[in-house]
Amino acid sequence: MIRMIAMGLWVCLVALGALVFSLRVNAVDPNTSEKSAPVAVEIGSNNTEVMSVPILVDGDVQGYIIAQFAYVVDKTAEKEISIPVGVLINDTIFQYFWGSYSDVRAIEKVKFEMIKERIIDDVNKRFSKAVLKDLLVKQFNYLSVDQIRGMKNKR
Repeated sequence: MIRMIAMGLWVCLVALGALVFSLRVNAVDPNTSEKSAPVAVEIGSNNTEVMSVPILVDGDVQGYIIAQFAYVVDKTAEKEISIPVGVLINDTIFQYFWGSYSDVRAIEKVKFEMIKERIIDDVNKRFSKAVLKDLLVKQFNYLSVDQIRGMKNKR
């Protein structure tokens, strides 16, 4: 019986010692000010709507770019704006691709890194603070008119 009580006291003392040790190790230094602590930027991610951009050559539709992107935004800056960032991204993408690829074969040579930087810059120019932090390609396909007609005929 005495052994059980002694063992219980021993466990309590070890637990108390561990608690005191952890409090001392994680204690805040009173000499450091809160101003010197780095401010964490709250970020969030979301997806754009799936969009299709027609590719025109001499006034005729030659195909469509089907695209969807994921984007990372600064949540604090996003709260200050009234327009959803996804809408602005879609608008910028549409403007970039509309009429940019009159040679349909050039679609295969799209440089995503260059496009990504340009879209991020164009969207952030519309605001006083940078809202859009990163843009990731989730889906990017080119469907020619012949492929679309072929899909219709298979049904």
